Amino acid sequence: MWLKGWARGRIWIALLGGGVGICLCGQWIGALTNGGAAYLERASMPTSGGEIYPNQEAEVLLERAILNLETWSSVNAKIHYYFELFNDQTVNGIGNYSALLSESGQLFRWELHLPFQNQTLHWWQLFDGQSLWTYQTLPKDQKEQLTRVDVLQLAEHLKKQGNLPKLGEIGNWPGLGGLPRLLRSLHANFQFTLLEPGSIRVTDGQHSQQLPVWKLLGTWKPERLTMLLPDQAQGIYQSQPIQWEKLPVGIPDQVVVFLGQEDLFPYEIQYRRKLSRRWTRWLTEFAWLRSEDRCLAKLEFVELSLNVPLPAETFHFQPPAHLKPIDATQEFIQQIEKKMQK
Repeated sequence: MWLKGWARGRIWIALLGGGVGICLCGQWIGALTNGGAAYLERASMPTSGGEIYPNQEAEVLLERAILNLETWSSVNAKIHYYFELFNDQTVNGIGNYSALLSESGQLFRWELHLPFQNQTLHWWQLFDGQSLWTYQTLPKDQKEQLTRVDVLQLAEHLKKQGNLPKLGEIGNWPGLGGLPRLLRSLHANFQFTLLEPGSIRVTDGQHSQQLPVWKLLGTWKPERLTMLLPDQAQGIYQSQPIQWEKLPVGIPDQVVVFLGQEDLFPYEIQYRRKLSRRWTRWLTEFAWLRSEDRCLAKLEFVELSLNVPLPAETFHFQPPAHLKPIDATQEFIQQIEKKMQK
């Protein structure tokens, strides 16, 4: 079964799709982050790869990576997806990501295709400068669903309230921003430390090579973790040992991000889960059986090109005659208002 039901599957559509924040047990959290002056001051530091050193904070590296993604003229890459399902099966999928900086903001298109039991889940999200389109097919019956958010109406609403986002503050638009939005979502929900410099193998479609990277480890921020483990809230804030086995099934407790040392592009993102304490104690008695944490899911970006002109039709979409889009603009505005009140 697809992650024990479609509602559970939305968790990973959100985690790996990147456009809509992090979905936990069917609810969105951390959709908004307000950078403010402190963030802009730090994030506007030089972004040249040669000026980055291992002793700098992981948070600064991640903020620079977000700023890079929001200021490159274009980004284009293919994506390899991996999922570990709850029935001891794995699924490998493919996708594409394209982004273009324009006068209307950062246009983007993010696609995901996953094969399940002779059926394929299709999901994509596209921002064309005026509308945010989200399309998906449900694996169970292949029913199509298309939603549209009128971004011009949204911008007018925010402008009247004095909350129109500026460059570097795209986090104010939950659902917009593509890959920068994914990193902002991780930044809002996880606290990161710099593990070590290392390397990963990347490909341009014809050749592969070892690429120097910074390896960042993210763990849940206490205020986010207490939403998942309310019974342990007091202990979490007092830095007591956490019973990770109580975390809802299929939810990661760690995120590992591999940033290129030269361009700070997130070439690989892994969502990991610790072994339960019971199994960890048992395995420590048998060194040859010890295992790393489980990788629940990951995405890898390959055949990456930066600042290369993209065809205009990449970000054009005309709804097919057989599929009437659902207007989600007002719901979208309500989500923003709710988040801004917190």
